[in-house]
Amino acid sequence: MIELKNVSKTYGKGQLRLQALSDISFQLQKGEILGIIGRSGAGKSTLIRCVNLLEIPDQGQVIINNTDITGLKGKKLEEQRKKIGMIFQHFNLLTSRTIFDNIALPMELAGKSKKEIREKVEELLELVGIADKARQYPANLSGGQKQRVAIARALANDPHLLLCDEATSALDPATTKSILELLQRINERLKITILIITHEMEVVKSICHSVAIIDKGKLMVKGTVQEILSDQNHPVVAAFLPEEKDIQLPTDIAKTIKATYTEEGSAVVEIKMPENGTITWIADVASLFNVKVRIIKSAIESFGTLTTGYLIALFEGDNLQIEQALHYLNEKKINIKLKGYASR
Repeated sequence: MIELKNVSKTYGKGQLRLQALSDISFQLQKGEILGIIGRSGAGKSTLIRCVNLLEIPDQGQVIINNTDITGLKGKKLEEQRKKIGMIFQHFNLLTSRTIFDNIALPMELAGKSKKEIREKVEELLELVGIADKARQYPANLSGGQKQRVAIARALANDPHLLLCDEATSALDPATTKSILELLQRINERLKITILIITHEMEVVKSICHSVAIIDKGKLMVKGTVQEILSDQNHPVVAAFLPEEKDIQLPTDIAKTIKATYTEEGSAVVEIKMPENGTITWIADVASLFNVKVRIIKSAIESFGTLTTGYLIALFEGDNLQIEQALHYLNEKKINIKLKGYASR
């Protein structure tokens, strides 16, 4: 449905010249949800603005439904843009208009009749779950409700493509989850293709069928979520996976740690998740050495069959058996790091 061919975009000239996008090419199928992920300044927002020509690429083509829209101007471009809905991070609602009138605006600009507008707005209010807010103003709504209004407005002209630019970045985790579930329902019910720009891995994991990673204006990789994020050795992918610095000892335990054990000691151990993502070693340690293992902190991500990250565990039992258990884990090539011994 969508194809970008060798799209590049620069800003400024001479020493101030910035290459925002460099030779970006990819395809997006009808009904697909594609997540574009990258760090701040990677070029994500420039890319999404090039898709609907809010930014004009310096070179390359943006092809939507077999039409190269980069060659369109005036009314022809306007007609194409009507079929591209856009949702922003900060909602961009008109504070002087009611929720009903905010959603109605694109249809008013398109010259629709009052009857058409009323019926469509009522339908969209039901779809996004805020039918009771029609006569209220944006100032009276929560962040999640405002984003629902923005989604309804983006759907007003029955677009075949929905662009989401950091649409959940201003929302708390619970609200983010509900908005993502709404977008997923819209995708399934209306068969709308969705392109999501985000820096949040949770967004990609939750609803995206495929993912593309952008770094310094270049498309590094694109594929299904599982196959891309399973490549832990890719330097850009690795940037979005848990790191050792992401996990810290709880303060109450950190205060009790000593370099050597006493009769009342218990070992505090940091473990990197094995490549197979399983923690069956806990049962092995318990049965072979009579050592109790308690997970006290974790930083773990799961992508399909891949589980990666770090754990901090408390090993409790006879000190000799704890030492034997740690030696056993080393022999099993499980990456462990002894943090010290904590008083019980």
